[in-house]
Amino acid sequence: MKTTPSDQAAANIASSSPPDRRPWQWLAAGFLLTFMAALLGWTLVHDSVCTDEVAHIAAGLSYAQKLDLRLNPEHPPLVKLLSGIVLSLRGVQPDYFSPFWQLSGSGDFSHLFVAQWAMGNWLLTRWSRPDVVLFWGRLPDFAITLLLALAIFFIARRLGGIWGGLLSLALAVSTPVFLAFGAKVLTDVPIALMALLTLWRLGALWQHPGKRNRLLFALTFAGALLSKYSAALLVPGFIAIWIGMRWLPEGGGGERTRAWRRPRVRAMGRGVLEAFLLVYGIDLLLSLLQPAMEVFFFKPLPHWAIHWWLLPLETNLMGLLSVLMMAHHSAYLFGRNLNHGVWYYYPVLLLLKSTPGFVLTALLAAALGIGRRIRGAPRLIAPELRLHWRALWMGGAIFAALCIISNDDLAFRYFIVPVAILLVLLAPLATAIQRMTPRARITALCITLMLAGSSLLSVLYAAPFFVPYYNVFAAGRPTYYLAGDANDDFNQSTPEVLAFAARHQVRHLPYDYYGITVDMPALYPNLNLWSCQSAPPARTRWVAVSAAMLLQVHNCGWLLRYPHESLGGGAVYAFRLPPVLPPAGMPGGPTAPQNVRHVIPSIPNMREQLIRVMHDPANFGFFSMSPRKTTGK
Repeated sequence: MKTTPSDQAAANIASSSPPDRRPWQWLAAGFLLTFMAALLGWTLVHDSVCTDEVAHIAAGLSYAQKLDLRLNPEHPPLVKLLSGIVLSLRGVQPDYFSPFWQLSGSGDFSHLFVAQWAMGNWLLTRWSRPDVVLFWGRLPDFAITLLLALAIFFIARRLGGIWGGLLSLALAVSTPVFLAFGAKVLTDVPIALMALLTLWRLGALWQHPGKRNRLLFALTFAGALLSKYSAALLVPGFIAIWIGMRWLPEGGGGERTRAWRRPRVRAMGRGVLEAFLLVYGIDLLLSLLQPAMEVFFFKPLPHWAIHWWLLPLETNLMGLLSVLMMAHHSAYLFGRNLNHGVWYYYPVLLLLKSTPGFVLTALLAAALGIGRRIRGAPRLIAPELRLHWRALWMGGAIFAALCIISNDDLAFRYFIVPVAILLVLLAPLATAIQRMTPRARITALCITLMLAGSSLLSVLYAAPFFVPYYNVFAAGRPTYYLAGDANDDFNQSTPEVLAFAARHQVRHLPYDYYGITVDMPALYPNLNLWSCQSAPPARTRWVAVSAAMLLQVHNCGWLLRYPHESLGGGAVYAFRLPPVLPPAGMPGGPTAPQNVRHVIPSIPNMREQLIRVMHDPANFGFFSMSPRKTTGK
């Protein structure tokens, strides 16, 4: 690759500055990681079971103990498997003779859908203790989140030196979305880690297309595919990087450029193929004892062994299909339920749900980068790392663009991969500051330190309520107005609801909680299932409603006429009602019947129906579809 005089000058500066190995650097990094571990540990022991954790924990145990992938096909197995291994070592044991497990093998997708939630709820309420299950089950994700922070630090240190590494690390450990979902049995932080490592290893592969780099790329990409099905969005990034490399004239262009690209393209293609084969092999091992059920894509074949070899492919196709079926959600922003997704959904949430220090640091880095580009200043990235840099920003940009145009406008956690990559891309800001004039350097350094410090203080002030976190740019507006879904509540703030009920001496608090899959009354007998669209029981003075259910899912604006207070940082709202409510449809009265909303319009009262099935498996008939045959293996 040709280098200009400015490139050579930048390389000389980099080579003339040996890496500083003084202990204070590692002490600073250790302090920041300890800071993150403390906040994550707080959420680990404080937060109640979240909606998706119910199915993920039960599925992970079955993967580890039964070598059966039937439960929770909506997500790949890696994260759940790690949780299941830890819980198995702890001695947690579901009842595999229960009717839920038997019905999950019927081949009926409706039975499978209900069974995974029923198994998880019974595991928490009857087969084990919820505090034991949550603590040990969450430990792998806790460790993965710290590994993500470490990966950001080491990659940023390569790109921007020790100061760039510490800057990115300080912003990473104070990223609310990492702290909110990093100590829960969820797939979001693991896909961020594996996607970041995949793009970094892809850059190394283009730099040196040897066997070691190819295998490391294949391993990290396989890890991404095994973490979350949205890892498929990395593939368009690979294609964009491949096309973009045409404009890197290695050795003068022409045939020499094609000769330079050819082995790298072959290595990338082989790495992708090896990743797919590795995923297939792991899925095959984890489905070793799974019954050869009749499935959606492949009809029963004459010999069970042939069908068994197709089970991993079936599992992944079903997972991708479920992702496509759940995509294209309508957006909810600023108190409005839209009938479609909007392109600005994730950019707005990036602005509102990141710390102000992170947002302003990104703007400062962008301004300095544009200014340097206009002036023709030397590049900040060393020549040997420019392919890594290109892989990161191009892969991250494609991933972010696909999220934005997908119209799958749910929680900000689905945008976590671009956030992790952006944190790494801020590292060269430290190098840019070092190359300023002395006066400008001092000013920019003070501003950057204040922004990084303010980011740490922001999350310290918000702890442990990171799920409903919104920054000062929200101008104090309530969470239920700003956005919905898991941006506000994920059932993590039940301890605050219970404390509120105890403080006001409410024995059975009507509670419209988030989602439909947690049997909240079985977990917490002091809480009664209730829909805020209907009148509560007579003589009820206090009710509680999840911020995500208040206006987005249910139509409960009538409650806002009455005195209320926020719980759990705005995740839940408690309302004080008058002795007598107006009739339904009247001002201050419950929702009129014609304006009632259902989580799933085709199935009214879905939550009540699911809980009824969880209490009595005989009610599975409500969800029954045409059963499919099962053949033994």
